[in-house]
Amino acid sequence: MADEAELALEDADAAMRVAADDDSITATVVSVLLTLAFVGLSILTLGVIYLSVQDFLQKREKEKFEKEEAKKQKEEARKKRAKSRQKRRNY
Repeated sequence: MADEAELALEDADAAMRVAADDDSITATVVSVLLTLAFVGLSILTLGVIYLSVQDFLQKREKEKFEKEEAKKQKEEARKKRAKSRQKRRNY
């Protein structure tokens, strides 16, 4: 009877070790997958931030360019008007 109890304890102990090994493997796999997910989402977030900043800078530069072009056109129109007035006065 004692031998049977010892065998049962040894079997139970061995089963616990196997279960613990399975748990540690599962925990390791889950941990690795969560780490990969975190890294992937971090990279994705940084990419979105980068694209947002680039878009903002492009819009700002485009607006600046359009503003300069409008200013040049106004200046040219003003010069043309001044020349036409000057011609009218000379006649």
